[in-house]
Amino acid sequence: MTLAAPSTVPVDFDDLQSERRFSALRAFGATKMCNLLFTYELAQRLAGTPVTANAVHPGLIRSALMREAPVPIRSLTSLFGAPAAKAAESIVELALDERHRGERGKFFHRGRELRSNEFSTDPANQRRLWEVSERTLAAVG
Repeated sequence: MTLAAPSTVPVDFDDLQSERRFSALRAFGATKMCNLLFTYELAQRLAGTPVTANAVHPGLIRSALMREAPVPIRSLTSLFGAPAAKAAESIVELALDERHRGERGKFFHRGRELRSNEFSTDPANQRRLWEVSERTLAAVG
């Protein structure tokens, strides 16, 4: 059984830097979507090599990342979030687990595969983010 993925929103490729419209929560969700898009495209590009690329949802984590979030969200994070070391344990376990050897282009949470939404699994969106990233790097490099 695969679970549905939380915390992602479609990326506005015409406003990647949120210059026209900014919302902290929307920007957070968009960065999570970009992580998925990039990972899926990377996995595709690494097909046929011994290198694998997968994404991991670490769960709700207590960290300074949410210090600017609204009070209700900060409160929920501090009450229900796990310490960062706990999230790291599940990521390391997944990376070392022989059952997942050779798997690529998947999304995991607590060792179980998550199903991400249609936007993230669309190869055109994956390719577009990759190409935008290349152009951005070329412009600053």
